[in-house]
Amino acid sequence: MITGSGWAYSEDPSGEWIGWVRVVVDGGESDVFVRRGAMRRDGPLLPGQLPPNQLQQLRDCVMEAEAELGEPAQVRWRLEGGETLTIEPAEPIAAPLPWGWEWMEGHGVGLPGWTRIRARAGDKWSRANAGEVFPGVMTPLTWSLTGAALDRAFRTPWGKLSQGRRFVGLFGGYVYFNMGVILELLSGRLGMRTSDFLLAVGGPEEQQGAEGGSVAGSDRPNYRLLLSSLPFLTWRAAVQRWLPHRWPEQRRRALRQRRELQEIDVEGASDREIMRALIASGEFSSDFVEFLMQCQTAAFGQVQFLLWLSESWLGDRSLALRLLQGLPNVLTAQSNLELWRLAERAAGDASAAGVVAETPAEGLLGALAADSEASWLADELMAFLDTHGHRTTAELELSTPRWVEEPGPLLATFRDYVLHPRQSSPAKLHERQVGDRQAAEGEARRALTANLLEYVLPARWLFYLLVLRDAQALQPLRENPKYALMQLSLEQRRLYLLLGERWARRGALERAEDVFWLLGDEVLTLMRRLDDRSVQGRMRSRVRRRRKQQEIWESEAPPPLRDYAGVPLGAVQPAAGSESGPLRGIAASAGKVRGRARVATSPAEGRELVAGEILVARFTDPGWTPIFPLAAAVVTEIGGMLSHGAVVAREYGLPAVVNVRGVTTQVRTGDLIEVDGSKGEVVVVG
Repeated sequence: MITGSGWAYSEDPSGEWIGWVRVVVDGGESDVFVRRGAMRRDGPLLPGQLPPNQLQQLRDCVMEAEAELGEPAQVRWRLEGGETLTIEPAEPIAAPLPWGWEWMEGHGVGLPGWTRIRARAGDKWSRANAGEVFPGVMTPLTWSLTGAALDRAFRTPWGKLSQGRRFVGLFGGYVYFNMGVILELLSGRLGMRTSDFLLAVGGPEEQQGAEGGSVAGSDRPNYRLLLSSLPFLTWRAAVQRWLPHRWPEQRRRALRQRRELQEIDVEGASDREIMRALIASGEFSSDFVEFLMQCQTAAFGQVQFLLWLSESWLGDRSLALRLLQGLPNVLTAQSNLELWRLAERAAGDASAAGVVAETPAEGLLGALAADSEASWLADELMAFLDTHGHRTTAELELSTPRWVEEPGPLLATFRDYVLHPRQSSPAKLHERQVGDRQAAEGEARRALTANLLEYVLPARWLFYLLVLRDAQALQPLRENPKYALMQLSLEQRRLYLLLGERWARRGALERAEDVFWLLGDEVLTLMRRLDDRSVQGRMRSRVRRRRKQQEIWESEAPPPLRDYAGVPLGAVQPAAGSESGPLRGIAASAGKVRGRARVATSPAEGRELVAGEILVARFTDPGWTPIFPLAAAVVTEIGGMLSHGAVVAREYGLPAVVNVRGVTTQVRTGDLIEVDGSKGEVVVVG
């Protein structure tokens, strides 16, 4: 006699088979079925529990409940005596709804647009670099538009060497990069030492996990593999040397795509026309991401080579940092310097400075515009936002408002610029950084031509100079393509919000921002079946449950490392040091300074920084860097020599130490600390 109890859902609450009915037996099996039509199976579909006729009855009941509730439903059921099926009143599905995909040990992973693959033991998933680029939980729409494109872009520079490997994963809502496969390719395929790469990218360098493996690669080059890899490396060198020449055309194409979106008649265009433009723009963005990743890979690789040469030939790896500062055309640094110059002008204008001093950031633009003598500053600030307002913190996440949409945080920093001007001007700072770079280049040349033979035949110096020039040419491409991509992303965000507003007015969504909690194919489904109340109900339910899932994911910090199956590895140990000794990280920008610490775990806390304090943060990105001119130095928990914050710190001449694990808990706001950006050390003085 068959008895049992369980739950039935009109759509799979786990999200794995979201368009199917799922029936669950308490403490036992579960299965999924098509929502309509014949069950097409013989015998009990849940062995020993429910025969086909009761399953079909249960499925029909839960589908009727969905129609009555107007959204996906769940029912509690009991089967007694093999015949009597009791079904309790239905209620909306309340379970949090995950999205994305996670590795499953021994199982292939596949989603539309993704190649079905298997996890490999060498895969090690790291938040290094990913934690800077994608600091928070990635919404479903952003994941749909970004995940596959980013993974393909990672794979492109490696060619056939990367076949069958996955580079990007979403675990617990957070993006991870497969550091294991990158280090494996560098060391096991190309014979390169990986310590320099880890210095460039940052992250936990040595962590043991359940499998006993380490994410750290070799510290010595394998010359046999290097020799056999020469054809590939020669090809890569030729490709990357051409990237700076490709960049102007790539930027023109990105700006052209942006103009096309800006020129859409948003009042007259239909949903379908807007979606068609977004799809075309998304395809371009996907291709552009490949170019961006080629630039990133080339910049990391060339700096890795420069670090190795500097240590091997000059005995001074930190010299490479000085050689990479004061470079022209780094758009992010230029935009911040432009804001700083504007603040200098405002500080020298009594009327403008008075309005700035008396007005909170939220009302600053209006107050300036209303003052006839200070209105010029309102115009200049609006022009700045028109040009650079597409930037923000966590800017690769579509749901994040940009500066031009919410200028308050940026204007608060601008006020601090005006009220607390630095002694050196932007022009003098840039001149100093250029002079120090030229001096470092002279030091390198003298060291490599020290004897008569090398002076007459400067082979080492000429080779070093060739590597240096390539590294310097590639450094702006570490940031600039992303700057252009974010200009386009702002227009895409505006159009998605426009669709969200239209659909919210028709009752399909509760608010415009809900569109970001739909997957890409769900956005298309909602557009095509906007008048279908059952589709509306399913989408509203999914948004609500995904928001709940996001809250759960955000309640705990993501583990910095996961093994090949996504299982968290051992906790990252705090930075080495003692109460009297230094905390150690990666030297990112030369210089030594002492000052009071300002610990910030968010940009909002970072904006409390007072001029002359040392910024101590988990990470920094473009949304943080307007704060930099106020700081005396920068210290971060994650990051490497080529982190965004490290690059901008060098341009501003700020000492910086990155990858100081646990520093935001070991240092408190107000502590007197000393930062040595040349040695990579932070000392708590008192």
